[in-house]
Parts: sequence; C-alpha cells; structure tokens
Amino acid sequence: MLNVNIGSRVTILALFLVLSAQLATADSNYVFYTVEKVKWGAAEHMLVLPSTFSSSPEMTASALASEAFNRLKLRRGADYQGTSLELDQNFAATGAARVSLGDTAKKKLAVVLSEAFWTLKAAGVREVRFPDVSTDVFTVADVPYGAASVVLQLWQLLPPGAPGPGLTRVGDKLLPSYVVRQKLDSKDKATLGAVFDLLQSPVPYVRRYVVKALAGMNLPRVEPKLIPLLTDTDASVKSAVLDVFKGTKSKKVLKALEVVVQEDPDPSTQSAAARILSAAGNQKYAMVVLYDKLKDRDDGVVMDAVQKLTSSGKSEVALALVDVLNHRSAEIRAMAMAGITASKNIDALRKVVESEEIEASLRGKAARALADGTGEDADRGLRYLLTSGELEPRLWAVGEVAKRRRYKLVPDVIGSLEHDNEKLRRAAAAALGTIKDSKALIPLARAITKFPKAEYFEAAAIAIFSGLSLDGVIRFSENENKTLRQLAIKSMGALPPSPRVIQVLTKRLKDSDNGIKRSAAFALARIKDARVVANLVTLKDDPDAEIREQVAIAVTDSKHPQADTILLGYMQDTKVPVKVAAVNGLRVRKVSSALQQLKFQVRHPNVEVKRAVMHALVELSSDKEWDAFFQIWSNALFDTDADVKIWAVRGLARRKDPRLPGLFAPLVTDASDQVKIAALKALGSTGDPSAVEYITRGLLEAKANDVKLSALSALEALNTEAAKKPIMEFVKNESDLKLKERANEVFDNLP
Repeated sequence: MLNVNIGSRVTILALFLVLSAQLATADSNYVFYTVEKVKWGAAEHMLVLPSTFSSSPEMTASALASEAFNRLKLRRGADYQGTSLELDQNFAATGAARVSLGDTAKKKLAVVLSEAFWTLKAAGVREVRFPDVSTDVFTVADVPYGAASVVLQLWQLLPPGAPGPGLTRVGDKLLPSYVVRQKLDSKDKATLGAVFDLLQSPVPYVRRYVVKALAGMNLPRVEPKLIPLLTDTDASVKSAVLDVFKGTKSKKVLKALEVVVQEDPDPSTQSAAARILSAAGNQKYAMVVLYDKLKDRDDGVVMDAVQKLTSSGKSEVALALVDVLNHRSAEIRAMAMAGITASKNIDALRKVVESEEIEASLRGKAARALADGTGEDADRGLRYLLTSGELEPRLWAVGEVAKRRRYKLVPDVIGSLEHDNEKLRRAAAAALGTIKDSKALIPLARAITKFPKAEYFEAAAIAIFSGLSLDGVIRFSENENKTLRQLAIKSMGALPPSPRVIQVLTKRLKDSDNGIKRSAAFALARIKDARVVANLVTLKDDPDAEIREQVAIAVTDSKHPQADTILLGYMQDTKVPVKVAAVNGLRVRKVSSALQQLKFQVRHPNVEVKRAVMHALVELSSDKEWDAFFQIWSNALFDTDADVKIWAVRGLARRKDPRLPGLFAPLVTDASDQVKIAALKALGSTGDPSAVEYITRGLLEAKANDVKLSALSALEALNTEAAKKPIMEFVKNESDLKLKERANEVFDNLP
C-alpha cells in the first residue's frame, strides 16, 4: 500500500477505494483525481479521490496523460486557468512531464499539486515536475494530500474487460492490475485457481460474470467446473452456464443436463437444457422444447404449444403456462389458465395469484383453485378472494373461512363489514359470529354505528360474547365504547343463567343511560326465571317502547299470571315493535280469545304487524272459524307483501272449497318464488281437477328449479290422469336431467 503525506507530512495509510462499476467493453476506463473533504476517523481530511472517464483502448502513453490532465482541468474549471502540461520530447522513453501553474492555481497550491500529481501518475507518467515550486522531481513525500487508489476485484479483469490503472487483489495480495492480467493471459495456474474460486462467490452477479468470461478464455477442462452451477439458486447463473454448454458433446455435461430437465423447477431452464440435449441427438425431452414456442409471435404456434403441453398431463408444465397469461389473445389466456388449474400445480397457482400483471379474473380462478386445497396456500387463495375477488367468489370465501374456522383470515373478513354490498356485510357478520374471535368486536361495534338497522351485526357480536367467559363479558360491559357495553350486556341473555348474571343485569336495568337500560331488559327478557320476569313486569308501563317490547317477550314463555292480560293490553300499543311482540306472544301462548282483536289489525299499515297478525290468525283459528276468516284471507291474497300472502294461502288451504283454485291461480306467477311454491302446494291439496290448468301454467312458466319441483309435486298430489299431458310437454322442453327424472317419476305415479 502507498504511504502518503497529508498536510504536515504525517504518514497515514492510504485509502483503497473499490470501484463497483463493470469495465467497459467498447472502450476503456481511466481516472483523474480531485481533492475532496472526507470524514476520516474523528476528523475531516482532504483526500484525493479518483473519478473515471472512458476513452479509446488504443490511446498512446502521451495521449492518455494529456487526456487525463484535460479531464481534470474541465472538472475544476477556473482553478486551472493558465495551468498547462508539457510532456518531454522523448516522453515514450523518459515518461517525464512538467506542469506550469497559472495564477489561480498558485493560490490553491496544495490542491492543484495533489490533483495533478496523482492524475499524471495514474496515467503512467513516471517523473512529474512543477517548475514554479521546485526544480526537483516530485515524489510521494512531496505531495500535500494523499490519494485513494483504485482496487479492482479479480473478476473485473476477466475478458472482455481490460485492466485499468490501480491494483487487484489475488488471494491475500494486492498486485498492479496489468500484472494480474498478464498472469491471466499466460494461464498462470495460481491465478486461474483464484478465478475458479470466484464461482463460489455469494453474489450471483459475480458468478454469472465469471461464467461468461470463462467461455471466452479458451481454457481446457472448464466444463466440469461449471456443472455444479446447474443447480445454482440464481436462474441467471444457470442460464449463463447453459449458454456455455451449447454445442457440447461431453457425456458428463449431457447427463447433468438430463437432471436439469427432470428436476429444475424453472420451465425456461428446463427448455434451454432440453434444446442442448436435442441438438446432441437426444430427443427424449422434445416436449420441453415446446416451452420456447410459448414465446412465439405466431398465435397459432403458441396455441398449438399450449394444447400439447396441457394434454401432456405433466404438472410441471403449469409454471411455463403462467407466462402465457399475459398473451394478447384472450382465447390463449383462457386455455393456459385451464391447463394451470387442471394441473393443480401449487407453485404455478401461487405465482398467478401473486402476479399483479395478470388480469384479475385469471388470478381469481387461481385463487379459487388454491382455496380448494389446505394449509397456507389455501389461506392465500381465500385471502385473495376476500380482498380482491368479485362478489360471488368473495361470498364463497367468507363462508369457507367460517366453515374452516380460519382464525388467521379474520382480519380479511373484518374488511368486508363496511362493504357497500349488504349481502357481503351480512355474510361477513355471520362468519365472524361463527368463528367467535374477540378481535372482531370493535369492528362490529363500528359497523353497527354506521349501519344501525343491520341487526345481523348485533347478532354476530352477541355470538362472539357467548364464547367468552363471564368475567370477560362483564369487562366488556364496562368498556369505554358505549356500543360494546350495550352488546356485552345484551349478550348476557344468552349465557347460562346464574345469580351473578342476574345481579349484573338487574343493576344495569336501573342505569340512567337508556341504551344500557334497554340492553339489560333485552338480556333479562331471554332468561327463563320467574323472579326475572316478575321484575320486568314492573316495567310494563315504562314510557320507553323498547322496554315494553322486552316485557312482552319475557312474559311470552313465562307462567306469569298476568302474561295474557299484559299481551292483550299491548295489542293496543301504538308502537310497532310492542304490538308485534304482543301478537307473537299471544300466538305462542295460543290465546284464542285474542282472535277478535286480531281481526281488527289485519289492515294495519305496518307490514311487520300484518305479517304477525296473519300468522297468528292461521295458528290460533280452528276449522270452525274458517268461514269467518275466509274473506280476510281472500283479501290478503292481493297484499303486496309475500309473507302476508303465504300465510293467507295456508289459512285458506285448510279446507277444500271449489272457490280456492280460482283464488290461488294468480299466485302461481307471483314475483316471489316462495309465494309460487305456497300456491302450488295449496292447489295440489284442493283435489280439484280444475287445478291442473293453474299448476301447469306455474310449471311451464317457472324459472327456478324449486318452483318446478313444487309444481310437479302438486300434480302428483292431484293424482289425476289429466296431469299427464302437461308433464309430457315439460319433459320434452326441459334440459335439467334431475327435473326430467322427477317428472317421469310423477308421470308413472299418475293413474
């Protein structure tokens, strides 16, 4: 190493700067030096650092010295105004040069002397004089600032690179770069050994560069040293080795290439190896050569290759097909995707899902294929569908997360709680309620605030609380988040009743916050305990309708002596929830004496009340009241609500009457499939042959399979020969095999 003098000629160890840039091939890199301030140790020092420039590799010694000095002057500008370089007339022999300093340079003498000295030395000048300073030749000891020398790595000297000025490390020695290159050119055994050692470099770029350089060095017995790199972890290194092996006849190499074709996971590597084998006369791996055809510009060639690869039945072809998923032809993309999913190659499916360059629909198909599996990859597929999939795949994924209890995917399901689509929100809430992961409680509380009428959020939260310990639920009942407090209190109604639960809820029932009070009433109303019911009954006249509603629910399943009286009184309540709870309670308790009051509610403007009333009328009335309710039920058949119509159909269908087929007839084409099914079932139960015509209409105009099945069952129930003709017509036009099978079965059962 160079010992240089800095400032007061204190000797320090020179800094060796490693230039990482690769040497140029079309020209050569040279250096000039400039002084820079460098933080070195505990202090700042002025140090002369090299900068590279490219020029012709055929430059003469004098031209190089002049060019380097001019580059320095261009960089420094005004500092070198009036400063000039003069080369000795016999420079080729003496290597001597003189630098005359301009006025500006003399003011920055230490800098200019250092920069010019080191620049000229790097350019090959052996003697440097500065006549304005001294008549003697300048030595290292005379230079004010020390220089950092260029240290090139051994691989940077390999062909096609050329040695520049500086040093090169070979083993533990630093040698002039031109000396090392001379050793390489003379095939010095020790130097070549150091080159071969570079094939084990931890840096893939270095390994790849050395492989390419060895190919052009015309060295004997190189191939055996490259064979181990066929299993390199870096694909570009393997590609460089395969380029070297092109045209080889070596049995060892060809045997190693067969292993590559059979075991390498990269299709392009397999293909390159197969081409070399094919050129050597081995046609065993011709199929692998098809990988190259996937990149052909001719769509027909690509399509043919895709078809042949997918029909091979080999799982590994799927990785090659992934690269086709960005092809311009939609048909080719679809064929390739079908081949990938059919192969069930997990690596290929994972690659598709993770590639943002592939269209979303194809990534979704790959994600679905992954999701059908197990383990981490199944989770990866489900996660993609949950976060990026279209609605139907996303709904499916939410359901699968719940079914499989995939706790790891709960955060992704939570992300759907505030989605614009109500169906997805509902599915996400149901899944979280099934999994019962407490980290979903806060997001559910937030969703309830945003969608206050979405009862399924509340149901999910209560389900989660049911999976916690009582202590855990009580802690949440004291949470600073009001919504969480209310949910925790409500959930206590689903816990096993205990003195502690009742004590906590009874205390909350007296809370000054109406929301907390309502939640406590909700929970208490679902605890089957006579003392709890008696306590709630004291609130039967509470001004809060939600409290009265819970009183109605509580007495419904109780043995409280005032239960029927309270419910009959609530029939006159002006608040819909209270009235609905009362009607449902009277129906459950089978209070037939309420029928007269119920008759006056059938035209209530609120649909929930009408539904509850129609349901109660059907279940509380007996056959002897059928005539009394005939007109009410007949009128209800024209209601706009499907549930009201269904209950009216069920009430009328309790008796056989010739008026019924005509009344039910319009409903077989109702907008609601459930109404159609109820009407068809009722028509089948009439036993009236005229019903065949109406049922047939429902059968032939139906779109949904369950409606068609109901119509067939209705014809079967009528048990009349007249039903055979429409069934024959149905079978002739129906494409669904199961429906046709059922129709033939009904046909055979008819007289």
